[in-house]
Amino acid sequence: MDEVRDLAALTDGLYGQNAQKLVEFQDIYIRDTVETRPWMMGAPLGIRIHVLRMESGMNIDMLAKLCMVSRATMQGYESSQYDPTLPAVLHLCEAFHISPEYLLAPFLQKLSYPDARIADLRPRQIKTLLELSRYMRNNL
Repeated sequence: MDEVRDLAALTDGLYGQNAQKLVEFQDIYIRDTVETRPWMMGAPLGIRIHVLRMESGMNIDMLAKLCMVSRATMQGYESSQYDPTLPAVLHLCEAFHISPEYLLAPFLQKLSYPDARIADLRPRQIKTLLELSRYMRNNL
């Protein structure tokens, strides 16, 4: 994920109090975001698909089209009536800009992020943190 690499690079070149301010700012955002985070981690795959679809602003027909499945099939995925095929999983990941690991087993994402603080954030939250951190760094 490019945002994760960019986020890690923001503290490069900052020293002392400025680096500490940026890290503290990020910690506040992460703590508050994770505290308000709903049940996404232990949620069934269908719930995760539904939440990600709602966050992305797509309706079910748009997502079904992107995944090359029928509306009824997508509804079946979201209601956990059945699991998506591998091609559907890959299309879902492309549509939501997430990794298959995040979609299928979000609790494993801690293994793939260089900064463990952001492991519980969803992709949209990481992007927001990156934007806020860039702003903060430019104003130090």
